[in-house]
Amino acid sequence: MTKPAAVVCTKCGGGSAAPTPQCSSCGASNILVCGECGFQNSLSKKYCDKCGTPSFLTPSGLPAPFSSSPDEPDSFDNAVISGDPWSKQEPTPEVIEPPPPPPNTRLRLMIKTALSTLGAILSLLTFWYWTEYRQPSVQVKKTATHYLESLRTGNWESAYQLFTDTAKKNCSLKEFIASRDDVAWTWSNLEIIYSDSSAIVLSYDLGVKGSPPRPDYLLFVWEKYRWLRPFNSVLVRKAEQAFAAGNSELALDLTKAAAAVDPRDVLARGRLCEAAYLRRDSKDAVVQCEAAVELSRLYPFKLPSENRYRIHGILVDTYKNTLKTPDKALEHYSQILAFPNAPSSDQCQILLGRAETYIAISRPGEALADIKRATRLCDLPDALSRIEDMRRLLNAPPDE
Repeated sequence: MTKPAAVVCTKCGGGSAAPTPQCSSCGASNILVCGECGFQNSLSKKYCDKCGTPSFLTPSGLPAPFSSSPDEPDSFDNAVISGDPWSKQEPTPEVIEPPPPPPNTRLRLMIKTALSTLGAILSLLTFWYWTEYRQPSVQVKKTATHYLESLRTGNWESAYQLFTDTAKKNCSLKEFIASRDDVAWTWSNLEIIYSDSSAIVLSYDLGVKGSPPRPDYLLFVWEKYRWLRPFNSVLVRKAEQAFAAGNSELALDLTKAAAAVDPRDVLARGRLCEAAYLRRDSKDAVVQCEAAVELSRLYPFKLPSENRYRIHGILVDTYKNTLKTPDKALEHYSQILAFPNAPSSDQCQILLGRAETYIAISRPGEALADIKRATRLCDLPDALSRIEDMRRLLNAPPDE
């Protein structure tokens, strides 16, 4: 049996016995609710728009069911009508604002927020400070300052603790103290002048009473997560004393030890170069001398010009006369000629040697150019004789 429809108010939800357009209680619009499916239809509907059930009210004095005779057409529509103005509208939920917190709660909230913000700022500042502090340039300057102040004030043990393990192994604290003097001095203008992944060189002005400040240098290497000094000055001094005394074997051993403590020490490497050359060990001479040349490019302050000049000369002679590699000899000839303020007599010999090398590899034009330059510099009979011999070999006029 079909359930009867009901007239319901769209606002207060109250029912009406008759299909009146307006609610008798609140005056809002009424709708016809299907008894079978609950779909909300307008009061004029004879059939439910959703399920098609005939719309009729309860039999207690209410209208009878609508006719569905074919002679009496109706407005039944099988499709659900969307946007029906008579459809029931869902009530809008009421937004209830939370009550404001009491004054003391607001104060605690403000303090908590301020503390959180302050904590974030302090965290950022801590991170920035730690990052800056961990930078090599910052760390090594701090270490160098501590080292120089320890030396200046005679705190030898504090300075000694900044030596590398190899340096300590080859120089005791007692030897280090004995190598120092009592002359008062000051330092200033500490600056980094060279750095790579494992070494940093710093310069500073060394001031001694009665003399103008002069530049001095410090080398620190990265070892055991610290910047330390590869101190080998005591070994170098002992090696020089052994060389002066003619004890070449002891001098060589001490020089090797000094180079092991500080592989970047140009003086020690240069001494090994000279020792290998004197032993006529051409392969070792090339290795040690080329290493000294490369180090002198990085640390030119550690090797005087005369030492570099001599090392290049050893390489020239070894490449040209022993290893028979003239191209390599020409490279070092050019480097020697680039030295500033070289004496004319030295330039004369270098130019003549390079001219002979050019002749040996059939480059007469460059040989003749060096001969012309040498003619203006050479004045010794032996050098002038060599010039004339090369002119004849090149079929160049003597007076050209």
